[in-house]
Amino acid sequence: MGLNEIFQGRAWGLLAMAGLLAVAASAVSAQSAYGCRDLVNSDVIPSVEGETGQFFRIDPDLMAHNGMGARTVSHLAELSARLEAQGTALIFVPLPTKAMVLPQYLPPMARHLGYDPELAATVQDDVLTRLRDAGVRSLDARQILRQAALTGATPFFAQDPRFTAAGTQILARAVAAEIATLPGYDRLPKTGYRTIEAPAVTLDSAMASQLQDACSAELPHLTSPGVRIEPPLGSSGGGLFPGAAPTGRIVLAGSAVLSDPDTHFAKFLAAASGLDVQSHMVPGDRGLAAITDLLSSADFRASP
Repeated sequence: MGLNEIFQGRAWGLLAMAGLLAVAASAVSAQSAYGCRDLVNSDVIPSVEGETGQFFRIDPDLMAHNGMGARTVSHLAELSARLEAQGTALIFVPLPTKAMVLPQYLPPMARHLGYDPELAATVQDDVLTRLRDAGVRSLDARQILRQAALTGATPFFAQDPRFTAAGTQILARAVAAEIATLPGYDRLPKTGYRTIEAPAVTLDSAMASQLQDACSAELPHLTSPGVRIEPPLGSSGGGLFPGAAPTGRIVLAGSAVLSDPDTHFAKFLAAASGLDVQSHMVPGDRGLAAITDLLSSADFRASP
């Protein structure tokens, strides 16, 4: 067979594949719960729609290689050891993507785009294994949230990448359980927090607004239960860097995903642990920016 025949055959193959993708896109639109079309090729938020109206962004939800390099693991191990020497325990929690937690809702298009749920889980498990082998306390949030989802919980919003209040409460309880295993935790003074009901709130969602332009039916609004978790009257937290630090303080430094006050992660963590929780976040952080910013601050150098 000559080069012309080979290239001509490949061209026909590409045309056939394009035709199949066009048919697939048409079928996906017909099966969409909200009449959404061509989400994969969106210029604003490339995504796919799965079962029960669950939407997944192509980046980062359908990125299977969310790994961690050996240098990063080594630095985290060194950080953990140095903090331990100063009386602080580091608990590292790699946050999973929605696709890692809810692979059962992914559409066939996710496979066509190269996403393999088993590979993504394997990469995440490898990160945890290497962190633990290096002496870094780590929590398997993917497995915790996945098991909760399989038993009926809804850890993520359907049209948004954020955790729901149910998801943050599940994660907060797991983190608190890990904290409870630390030496000396039983001797720390605890606070009995009060849970106060409040009206549900409607949340703004950039993702839902962007998706709406491609959908003929209105997407549901995001709502979060109105929950207030407060310390007893008369008590107060010590702040992130008080002059005389109270014993048993948790500093939450990490993804901005957990800083949304309407999903209550810090408050759920305080209630589950009985300890004061202070947050240090960097807007838009998806990695280690917050803890880097905290550790390089003048306040931390003065009061580590």
